[in-house]
Amino acid sequence: MSELFQGYSAVQNPNRVVISPKRRMILVTLRERQTLTLDDAVELIGRDIYANKKFHVGNVLSAMVKQGLIRRVKPGVFTLPTP
Repeated sequence: MSELFQGYSAVQNPNRVVISPKRRMILVTLRERQTLTLDDAVELIGRDIYANKKFHVGNVLSAMVKQGLIRRVKPGVFTLPTP
């Protein structure tokens, strides 16, 4: 698991991406399953969100796509980027 997150620590280098616990859960799940839907992600990380779960989880996923951490296959379906 550590090789998946290698290079993502911002403790000593501010240019590196910080991986939050929710993002880490998404990445670990994608590594195990290959694909993740928006609904799966809501179940995975949306437990502590009171309202508009899909909206907030969708924002997390969109930010991860923009950072290159995951890839959008089609609307609502995500995978890890190919090397």
